[in-house]
Amino acid sequence: MPDFFDTPEINETPSRSELLHEEQTKKRAIRRQIILVSFISLASVIAVALIALFVFKLLPSKVAPRHRHATKGTVEATRGHVARDKKTIQTSELTQTSSDTTVASVETTNSPLINQISNVLILGIDDSSGSKQAKGIMLAKIDILNGTVQAVNIPDKTYLDISGLGMDLIGDTYTKGLDLTKKTVENLFQVKIDSYITLRYPDFEYLVGGDRFQVAYDRAMDSSFSGSEKKAYSKEVAKINISKVNVVQLPVRFISINGEPYYEPNYEEMSHLAASMWGINMRVRAGTTRVIILNGCGQPGIGRVVSDKLNAGGFVIADVKNASNFCYKSTTIVVYKKDYMDKAQLVQRILGTGDVVYHPVSQDIAEIAVVIGQDFKAN
Repeated sequence: MPDFFDTPEINETPSRSELLHEEQTKKRAIRRQIILVSFISLASVIAVALIALFVFKLLPSKVAPRHRHATKGTVEATRGHVARDKKTIQTSELTQTSSDTTVASVETTNSPLINQISNVLILGIDDSSGSKQAKGIMLAKIDILNGTVQAVNIPDKTYLDISGLGMDLIGDTYTKGLDLTKKTVENLFQVKIDSYITLRYPDFEYLVGGDRFQVAYDRAMDSSFSGSEKKAYSKEVAKINISKVNVVQLPVRFISINGEPYYEPNYEEMSHLAASMWGINMRVRAGTTRVIILNGCGQPGIGRVVSDKLNAGGFVIADVKNASNFCYKSTTIVVYKKDYMDKAQLVQRILGTGDVVYHPVSQDIAEIAVVIGQDFKAN
């Protein structure tokens, strides 16, 4: 009988089928690893390519063209061909070292330099009466740097102390020449005018009505700008948002002196306006005494005689005109400010007649008014 410990021998060697199965499993695992590694590598290459493309697009656009221009220009130089027209210059520089200079000169030609901030006098000219008059007057601060336009519209019926004319309408200064209008506005605001533009009055009204300041450059009859400058300014001004365009009327007030109507600038409000627009403090003129002469006796030429006498005595004649009537028997010297009583007495001595009367009136046209009566003797 078999021994208890005598057991049959078990064959532990794997069969051929098992070996084949194991080998196939290993091959499939290897293939999966190869595919995974290949996929990761391809993804990395694509990512690098996309990043390179993105960085290339961020580079300045002028870098590549300059290198192309320089290469092409070098070939042209070796052949001895030098282009002279602007189109060839833009695409064919002589050498790489001179390419930047050439491009810069072309860009300057195509884009004329303009002032970033300038004060422009804009006039609307009316010739319906046969003579040209400045019916529309505006001083505009064009600020291209900050994208704003601030302007003051000046009524043509405003009376001012005009150099060489005395008190007169600002609109009438244009009949004496553009330079006088410019000088008058400069004196009014105490700022320098950089340039001017004249328009037909309907175009001026169209500009003011819609705050379309590019119209000034597009429809200018005359100006201190060249053609290319007008185009450049028009393009830049048209970009300014309408909310940043502000046009205000010149602060004025109506007064009456001995029955004579006047419009005068309100200098107190103007000082605030000048401070906000130009950041300046308007200087108050001092040291002069202005006199209005009114003919109250009806004698022709008497106003000019009195004007000459007072001018010689150091007075500034603000205006000479007729009084409301010619029934004044005696001459009256009206003082509007107490500080000028001594000046009024000097007027009395120069004329040899006249009653000095203090009559406070809030105005800034004159300190003294002389109403010539029948008692005044011209000789």
